[in-house]
Amino acid sequence: MIKHILVPTDFSPLAHSALQFAVRIAEKTGARIQLSHIIESPSATYNSLDVMGQVESDDDFLEEKIFTKLLVDRVKLRLEKLTKENSSDRVKVNYKVYFDSPYRSIMDRIKHDGVDMIIMGTKGASGIQEMLVGSNAEKVVRHSDVPVITIKSENEPRLPQKMVFASDFSEDMDHVMPFIKDLQNLLEAELQLLRINTPNDFHTSRSLEDLMSKFADKHGLKNWSQHIYCDIVEEDGIIYFSEEHDADMIIMPTHGRKGFSRLLAGSISEDVVNHAHRPVLTLKIR
Repeated sequence: MIKHILVPTDFSPLAHSALQFAVRIAEKTGARIQLSHIIESPSATYNSLDVMGQVESDDDFLEEKIFTKLLVDRVKLRLEKLTKENSSDRVKVNYKVYFDSPYRSIMDRIKHDGVDMIIMGTKGASGIQEMLVGSNAEKVVRHSDVPVITIKSENEPRLPQKMVFASDFSEDMDHVMPFIKDLQNLLEAELQLLRINTPNDFHTSRSLEDLMSKFADKHGLKNWSQHIYCDIVEEDGIIYFSEEHDADMIIMPTHGRKGFSRLLAGSISEDVVNHAHRPVLTLKIR
């Protein structure tokens, strides 16, 4: 099910929490973990870690190469330490260093390295930054074709025992349910089906209860419960419900909207990733 987990790290406490969470998952699944540190370099010609392979006559370029060599050596020492500390008989951890933008590098790893899950720490984005560019995690969530778990707490992570699946329970959700069911069974967790009722998309409790019951029957769910929560906007309802019920994880679909359509329609899952203070698992709808 989960064989290759990518954990981008900037050595921050949040990145450490993401690595610890990945280790917990790997202990259950046998997945290998790839630590990835991305260095944003202004040099477009720097495509190799062998920075001392050629001496240039330009003093500034040579100084940049020497500085980069020292930086890479220091980064590799920190990654080697993390690798040794988190590897065990049950968990294999390795690392790689890349020169790129964080978002582009993560997308390349999905495409070329066979990654099937990303676990990353994020501080989220707010205000004008959120409206215009968002966070790196938000961009990864929006475009990733593999499941993404974002971590926003520096506390010691625990495996989820109570997972909230916030959805409209339409047929669009059918293709993400096998992954959610496998994860629920693996973790032996309770799955709480959550439908947010808003003034702009209001339904009777009876109709929503019937919708969720039929959805659960269709997918053969076990150890599940259904919940209807009323709020003005969906993202607030999801966050408040999860806080009130002390959920360990929020699970949400994402449509992967791009460009102007995203500015017009927005993305509830990205808003929740930015503002929730608990792990959020997002899965793209086809």
